[in-house]
Amino acid sequence: MPLAFSLNPSRGSAAENRQRTSPNQPRSNRPFKAVGSDSSSASDNPAIKSPEGRSTKIIERRSPTSLEREKKRSIKMTDLEAQLLQLQGDLKKTKDQLISSESRKMRAQQEVQATKKQLEEFSTAEESRLFELRKISQERDRAWQSELEAIQKQHSVDSAEIQRLRMQLELVLKAQAAREKQFDEERLELEELKQDMADALSTIEDLKSRLRGSEKAEADAKALFEEAKQQLEASKGTIDTLLTDGSKLMDSFSLVVKELEESRARVKSLEEMVKSSQKLGTKELRSALGETEIMFFEEQILRIIQINYATESMEKMKIDSDQRETKLKTALESTKSEVILLKANLFDKDAEIRNLSDVNKKLQMELDREKMIQKESTLDSNIKEGLKAEATKLKEKLTDISEENEKLKLEIINREIENCKAHEEAVNDAKLARDREEAALMKLKTASEKAEENGKREAAAVEKLNKALETKSEMEAELRRVRVQAEQWRKAAEAAMAVLTVGNNNGGFLERTESLDSKSHSVAKKLMTTFPFSDDLGDDESASRKNSTTMLKRISGMWKK
Repeated sequence: MPLAFSLNPSRGSAAENRQRTSPNQPRSNRPFKAVGSDSSSASDNPAIKSPEGRSTKIIERRSPTSLEREKKRSIKMTDLEAQLLQLQGDLKKTKDQLISSESRKMRAQQEVQATKKQLEEFSTAEESRLFELRKISQERDRAWQSELEAIQKQHSVDSAEIQRLRMQLELVLKAQAAREKQFDEERLELEELKQDMADALSTIEDLKSRLRGSEKAEADAKALFEEAKQQLEASKGTIDTLLTDGSKLMDSFSLVVKELEESRARVKSLEEMVKSSQKLGTKELRSALGETEIMFFEEQILRIIQINYATESMEKMKIDSDQRETKLKTALESTKSEVILLKANLFDKDAEIRNLSDVNKKLQMELDREKMIQKESTLDSNIKEGLKAEATKLKEKLTDISEENEKLKLEIINREIENCKAHEEAVNDAKLARDREEAALMKLKTASEKAEENGKREAAAVEKLNKALETKSEMEAELRRVRVQAEQWRKAAEAAMAVLTVGNNNGGFLERTESLDSKSHSVAKKLMTTFPFSDDLGDDESASRKNSTTMLKRISGMWKK
């Protein structure tokens, strides 16, 4: 019974307050506060059964104030009876709740036992699974380790191949640079050859212009040539005169030598005379000797000066003649070059000759016509003589022109030969230049093809390297993912075991069963769908389950990962 009051403390406290707040109620009536535990005992109490008889007696004995009190008491009694009825209903409800709670406890005990069995089975299965997972993880680790070693070996091989390819690329680049340099040099040579060809063409054009302009200089060259011939003849005459003068000077020099010898003989004779004439005065003799010696030396000096002047004049004449000869040689060479240039005039002269021949033909046609006319009609003798004179003049002109034409033809032939030689040399040079250009182009093509092949090889090597690096990165990521999964599996298993052990060691039977129920329910719901649990628990237990399932949800999430 105290359990019933404890379950409804609000109502009991309200009844006690009401009994205490009534000051007019006597103490004899307080036992109504302690109501019996059963409804039968409450109905058998005489104080409760005989209120009507006693009230009549009290009305007879007591005053109206007591009547009012009695009324109040009766009202309170009715209230108390109503409260008792409510309390009895509450007791029945609490009894029903206790019965249901005991049945739930029995159910929970049964479920706990079942869950214990299931947890034991689950723990054994989990241990076997963990063992298998460890084996699988170890095997995978070994496989990944072997694959890593193979990848590392492949990477080392790839790195060596990459280094080899880099060396090849460097060599190819060096070869390309050398080829480019060679190509640039050949290009420069080709440009130089083109410039030389252009210069040669320009020089040829200049020569043509000079040949065209040499017609005017031809007469001057001939005049200069004649003048040079005259000067040569004059220089030859002067050389002959100089030679004669030289022979005369040599004769005079021999005469001077003879005179010197004679003077020496005279000196000797004078010395003899001096020796013989010692009787004479020494001063006079010495003065005479000095004068004679001075005169002799003066004559010798004059003769030597004349000889030197003659030799110098001879040398000057020789130098002048040599200079004139060099000038004449240069003039001859210039005239030869001008003659070579004048050969270009032959074409024009040929054209003139052709024109003259055409004119001659026309004149002959006219003569023939005139002859025919003469045959037909008699003309005056003056006209015939004039025509004959004109015909003779034309014939003479034709002969002169034909002679000049032959000369010009000879010169043209010589010039054509020289031009052909120059043209052949130019053609040969052009062919050589073209051959060099073709060789350079072939070298360029081969170099470009080799460069393209090397570029393709380099691109293939780079693609292989990128693929190897991608496979390596993928393998490393897969290894990391597997390791992370293994760590997550291990942590999840340890957390599940820890949660299970903590749930088994917690105090309180009902809390332990509820936590085990919730854990087993969540684990069974997330991991083991083949083990169904009963979901017949009430709403009060579901709230407590929500708080305890947060950790297991995390564990289940880790299991799912």
